Amino acid sequence: MISRLNLAVSKLLFCYKISLNTLTFLKLLWNTKRFSLFPNQSYLISEIPTSYELKLNGFVRELYLRTYAGDIAILYEIFWQKAYDRFTINYASLETIVDLGANVGLASLFFKSVSPQASILAVEPESKNFEVLQKNLKKIINSENIIAIKAAVNYVDGPLALKRERFAFNTKIDSSFKGETIEGISLNTLFNRYNLRKVDLLKIDVEGFEHQIFSANLDWIDKVENIIIEVHSEKDYRTCIDTLTQKGFTIKPLKQNIEQENIYWASR
Repeated sequence: MISRLNLAVSKLLFCYKISLNTLTFLKLLWNTKRFSLFPNQSYLISEIPTSYELKLNGFVRELYLRTYAGDIAILYEIFWQKAYDRFTINYASLETIVDLGANVGLASLFFKSVSPQASILAVEPESKNFEVLQKNLKKIINSENIIAIKAAVNYVDGPLALKRERFAFNTKIDSSFKGETIEGISLNTLFNRYNLRKVDLLKIDVEGFEHQIFSANLDWIDKVENIIIEVHSEKDYRTCIDTLTQKGFTIKPLKQNIEQENIYWASR
């Protein structure tokens, strides 16, 4: 009971700390509560993102988040629970970051806040997510070396189909599903297209498609120094982690006391 109370107080203080004004604070609290009270509300309804004026890691942004799509949950995961702070990566030294499965851009914003000199490629395939991502990154795209790319990554180039799930961040690539068709590119093509000779950090969160990326055409891996990867099944784990180990990476699991997917840090 005490731990739940402490958790609630911690979240409340976090919302107060990051809100630039009372209206944003109240909207954040209200929409967080709405999401918890009505978890079965479908985001597939054309949900208009709510704007929030926030200060995150010292930078001020107007962010757009959808209540029922799960965007607020991602905000908490990254900036309150500090998912990516738990790795001992020297973020300030990074020059090139690739964010695969960028969703609405919150991870890219975190990386920019801790790696201000870095160039970032934010790659997201789903149309609605990508629209929100562009709104969230619009003031810093190009001017601060962030490029938003609407595509899905595979081991080969070619069209892929998307299957929407309950939450927007769980949208999957599913070749057997007749859904939205999007551009699929290999990491070799992506790196060549944007002249990436070295990638300091590659973040991969592609909802169960990890094993496809690691299944063939792995020339790109020699250009990468650090990988943060979320794996979603034993099959993904075996393919990805075994391949990274064979390629000379040291693998460390994410260590934290919150509910979390299986996230690993691979470094040379």
